[in-house]
Amino acid sequence: MAYRNYRGTSSRSSRPSTPGPVDRPNRKAGDCRGCGDTVPAMAGLLYVEADGSWSVRHAPASWTGSPVSGFYIGGCLAATDELNAAGNFPAPRSESDRLADVAATASAMAPARPSRSGSGKYAYTSSGARMTMSSRRCEDAPCCGCCG
Repeated sequence: MAYRNYRGTSSRSSRPSTPGPVDRPNRKAGDCRGCGDTVPAMAGLLYVEADGSWSVRHAPASWTGSPVSGFYIGGCLAATDELNAAGNFPAPRSESDRLADVAATASAMAPARPSRSGSGKYAYTSSGARMTMSSRRCEDAPCCGCCG
């Protein structure tokens, strides 16, 4: 889909225009569009709905481990647990427990967000001069010489 930018020329949208699955992980937790269970951040995939909105879905179930004693991971929770229960060697734990560990790992690895305790308009130099964040110069510039 092409959009007109402020110069009047067309540009490509970064948003997919066709509905369907998108092979990108979800950055925020959400409810699965298939089963309704919560999908933790970075544990599912995005999906573009027909109206252009985004939703989340569980990643497809896949086999992990050896061909004889492995088990399925991913997929909607109840369906994956049923697949594992039907095999000769069920998974060592439920899919919801595994997803909880994935969510805890993603949360621990996520970069910390900067705190917004102040107004964010000022910073202070090592000598204590107050500087504006927009111009990176102290309020007294050029009088005090701290900004060089």
